[in-house]
Amino acid sequence: MTTRSIDKGTSGEDFAVRFLTSRGCTVVERNARVDVDEIDVVVRDGRSLVAVEVKTSWNGDDPVAAVDDEKFARFARAAHAYPRLIARLDIVGVEFGEVGATIRWLRGVE
Repeated sequence: MTTRSIDKGTSGEDFAVRFLTSRGCTVVERNARVDVDEIDVVVRDGRSLVAVEVKTSWNGDDPVAAVDDEKFARFARAAHAYPRLIARLDIVGVEFGEVGATIRWLRGVE
């Protein structure tokens, strides 16, 4: 992964975190390492602990579509191995365009 893609991913993750907190979620942890896998963001949404996978697009592609079966399996494996009980798996897609960003928040994906 190049430095530029890391910066883009971090920007998308920062944007997603601001979005989630504006919707009432509280960030518990970011970039949570679980064995060899990672959860981008762990939030508390009401009384539920939620693992969030964040995908970012800068080229017009659907960022949520980038979560293929293999990526989702790694994400789910990390969430199930997280030391606290994760109640829900969410995906947040951040698509940056010329005039701003679009957010898609998919709750309770399986």
